[in-house]
Amino acid sequence: MQPYEQNQTAYGTGFARTAAQVDQGLRAFMLGVYNNMVLGLA
Repeated sequence: MQPYEQNQTAYGTGFARTAAQVDQGLRAFMLGVYNNMVLGLA
């Protein structure tokens, strides 16, 4: 059997995103989730 590290595929290699862009996208998504939760409670 081959080690796991040698059997990886290159996911996300075509994207050049910075950590700030990922954090901004995650923040926007989570704000939407929280807003929907608040609307469900109201």
